[in-house]
Amino acid sequence: MVEPHTSLVTYQTPLFRAFPVSKPLIGPTFRLPSIIAMNQDEATENSSASANHDTSDTRHKAALSFILSSSDSESDTDAPKARKRDSLSEPTVAKRRRSMTPTASVVAPAPKPAAKKGSKFCTIEGCTSRAKHAKRCWKHGGWVRCKVPDCNNRAKSKGVCWSHGGGTVCSFENCDTIAVSNGFCWAHGGGKRCQVPKCSKPAYERTQNYCQTHYEEFAGADSKTK
Repeated sequence: MVEPHTSLVTYQTPLFRAFPVSKPLIGPTFRLPSIIAMNQDEATENSSASANHDTSDTRHKAALSFILSSSDSESDTDAPKARKRDSLSEPTVAKRRRSMTPTASVVAPAPKPAAKKGSKFCTIEGCTSRAKHAKRCWKHGGWVRCKVPDCNNRAKSKGVCWSHGGGTVCSFENCDTIAVSNGFCWAHGGGKRCQVPKCSKPAYERTQNYCQTHYEEFAGADSKTK
């Protein structure tokens, strides 16, 4: 019996030919992480550059030369504004001063004319009494004399005085006396009465509302005290 040779191993040839396998294609999805990393590196570089630029600007602004130059530039820009304000304010102040200072050409106001008295008051200067006749009061001749010859009394009515029938007759029954006031004569309650209690005598303004008797008494007492 013949034994096969063990040193040589024989294999059967395959029926189909094996084609070589190519390397798998790497799609764009596998390259995204690398692109993102590149973008991140660029962003960090830009931020570091800007930070360095800011720090350099800060250091430059903090320098004494920059502060002095900026103050000089600000003063240069403020100077035209101040000059403009001064140029505007100076004419205004001058105008105000001209308007406030009196000038010699201003004419003093004319004095107001004295107020004229009405026709009801006496025309004599300084008199405030009512006019009775000829625009004058009784004290200044504003009265009419009695028509009776040689009578110097004042006419009351009808051109005659009381003594000659002038005035209004007393309204008391069967009384022909001239009424003094309120339509009555002295005897029937017309006219003023003495202000001394229990004195019914007639009083006058010239006797300070006293009767003639009491007026003389008080006048004599005053003269003695003086």
